[in-house]
Amino acid sequence: MTELNVDAGALDKRIEIIQRVQTHDAARYATTEDKPIQRCWAQFTRQSGTESLRQGADLGTVKVRFLIRTPPVEISRLYLIRYNGDTYNITYVNQYGDRGGFTEILAELRELGGAS
Repeated sequence: MTELNVDAGALDKRIEIIQRVQTHDAARYATTEDKPIQRCWAQFTRQSGTESLRQGADLGTVKVRFLIRTPPVEISRLYLIRYNGDTYNITYVNQYGDRGGFTEILAELRELGGAS
């Protein structure tokens, strides 16, 4: 069993994995709060149009791939990823390689520049 060849220097993009939770303000109005789960370094790759077509995806959807060192917390598809001011929905989480040292996260763009 060998780990796939991953260049540690390619993990050069800072991402934040967040959980969006419903809370209430002092006036008891429902609000949304982003709770940080994990900050880590990642390799960021946009999927090509060909890859999106193979998956039967709408080409208007921006699909990306993050590769990170496997964090101590389990990553759920209910979490979001914030990168470079944009927010992404997690669509798939995969152990990368045989030893589990890296995790691959496939995601779709949800919000540009932090817009709600």
